[in-house]
Amino acid sequence: MVSGLLRGESEPRTVSNHAPLTTPYVSSATTHHAVFRPLRQETGAEGRNVFGYRTPMHSYKTLEAWKRAHAAVLLVFEATDHARHPRSFTLFDQLKRATLSVEANIVEGYALGTVPLCRRHLRIAFGSAAEAECQARVARELRYLPESVVDRIEETLGGAMRAIYGLMASPPVIRRQ
Repeated sequence: MVSGLLRGESEPRTVSNHAPLTTPYVSSATTHHAVFRPLRQETGAEGRNVFGYRTPMHSYKTLEAWKRAHAAVLLVFEATDHARHPRSFTLFDQLKRATLSVEANIVEGYALGTVPLCRRHLRIAFGSAAEAECQARVARELRYLPESVVDRIEETLGGAMRAIYGLMASPPVIRRQ
């Protein structure tokens, strides 16, 4: 049995394995992470979300770096799913993870909305792209993937790296903290 006070409560709450947990109404001043409130869409004079996100949130899809990283993810997953070699599983798994990390870090950096955080995630994406390029080269040298496929992967990742480098100079964020 656990008991204690949460922010905004004047009476201790008791929780046991047998009693269901009921959450009383929590005031807007409460910052407890377990409380879910739907966010309102609040926009400023320019039509931008006052929380720092561009409206609509999916506008990261307009970034050339994201488009190229997404193309690389699709290319790598398709190529590694069709190629079968007894010893290739770990290399293919790491190649998939690194390529997916490029795309995910571009999106995460964009979504966080501050210049330092965006640049940090873009640097991580750049490093993941270099890692994936290296792993693709190893897959070619071990003949796990055809040379033509690896050439396309390297070309796509190289384009993503150039675009990421450009974004690091001028991050696509609204708030400048």
